[in-house]
Amino acid sequence: MELKIITNEKNKLEIEMDNLTMAELLRNELWNDKATELAAWRRDHPSKDPILVLQTKGKSPQKVLSDTIDRIQKLNKDIISSFKKVFKWKDLLVDGKRKIKWDGSGNEREWKEKKEREDKEEKQLLNNF
Repeated sequence: MELKIITNEKNKLEIEMDNLTMAELLRNELWNDKATELAAWRRDHPSKDPILVLQTKGKSPQKVLSDTIDRIQKLNKDIISSFKKVFKWKDLLVDGKRKIKWDGSGNEREWKEKKEREDKEEKQLLNNF
């Protein structure tokens, strides 16, 4: 993602970015910081990149933006963790090696026992060749 700082003042920051989705994500999360007085994005024309506008009071806009990015990163980790618990993961081959991830269903002890049985059967098959 390309960023270009347009305005960098004591209480105001304007950043041109090439990703409208990221501008909207940041704008939305910036409002969760009490120091935010204005969080918006604008575009001079639909063919132009959006400009994220941030005005703050009592805290530098750079600090507010940095804190916001930290919160988004934590949220992303939480989302990934939640999806891993809900969706079933299939066997994966990575560099020719079998990698299995727990599918989140049943209980983990049963899954580990099943995996150990499958690994043992696979070794026996390979030894027969």
